[in-house]
Amino acid sequence: MRSIRTTRTRRLALALAATGTLVLGTLASIGRTPLLWPALRAVARTSPGWLDPHPAPDAGTFARMRALAAHTTAMAVQYAAMERLRAAHPEPADADDATRIMTVLMPLRRALVTQWQVAHAAADWPVALAGLGWCDQVNGTAAIALAPVFGGAELVGVAGREPTGGHSFGRVWSARERRWLYFDVWGDAVTVLALDARGVPHVLAHARIGDAAPASVRAGLAEIYGRTAQGVVHNVLAPSFGGYLLDKWRSGMRRLAPAPAAAPSAVVASSGDAAPARAATPLPVRGSDARTAAAYVDGRLRQLEGDTARARVAYCGVLRDGALAPALAGAARALVGQLGATCVEGAQLASRAPSI
Repeated sequence: MRSIRTTRTRRLALALAATGTLVLGTLASIGRTPLLWPALRAVARTSPGWLDPHPAPDAGTFARMRALAAHTTAMAVQYAAMERLRAAHPEPADADDATRIMTVLMPLRRALVTQWQVAHAAADWPVALAGLGWCDQVNGTAAIALAPVFGGAELVGVAGREPTGGHSFGRVWSARERRWLYFDVWGDAVTVLALDARGVPHVLAHARIGDAAPASVRAGLAEIYGRTAQGVVHNVLAPSFGGYLLDKWRSGMRRLAPAPAAAPSAVVASSGDAAPARAATPLPVRGSDARTAAAYVDGRLRQLEGDTARARVAYCGVLRDGALAPALAGAARALVGQLGATCVEGAQLASRAPSI
């Protein structure tokens, strides 16, 4: 049995880590993000460990503290990267809220690949940098992009008809329309919908990106959308990185407090997929060469910044190297296709790309 002293030491270490993270994040949030972006970008490019797994639940306290620091830094990079994406794609004047959502999410969806496109093992990584994820991950990235625009965003889980089914998508509150607007980037399109007074969903905007999804995916999403009113909120994204840190600090302080003896277990909403991924063995997500992983992350950041030409060069370059994990290599191929290009042209341009 763990001693009282060990438990107290662990709680103190976690409290210090949480408080230190909050202080550093607050200081970082004081400055303008555009001024901080070069530093955050450099950190992202030189840290291929973003694509490494987090420590196991039974890892030591200091391993968890390192993981907390890495996760927090990754969130800072993702919030800043989404700000760069919004700056590269300004919303039209006098646009309604559905159009504002589409303006942000259309270019973001071109920079994301889901597991119905590339079947892959689950990976706990920052999807804005990895470019590949499951429904809750890609829609979580979309929520980070929209949260500053709408004062926050939420992820909603709708349970599937099958025990292992279900789907997660996002929503934001429209102050103009006084209703929730739901969004989804997991399928082959960006979709925005809203519920009427009877709880019936109506699609407000829909635009396809890339290849058509299998019929089973489209049918599964249509069925899930029909039950949007049954969704359960299972994650809330703050409108800023500073707000995210404050939420995490509060959560950490609550976790350090002794729990009541009869505290009930938390109910977790289903966040599975609307339909099974393509029938294929999930590709491994680990095993990338560090230099190649850094080059891939550089391509990811360039695409989010709006520099699609150099992003294409980077993606084709890492595919030519052949040292990415199989799942990420599949994502790179899909991303090139979503940019409307092929790697024949990209390989020629890659010879003129600066070294990483």
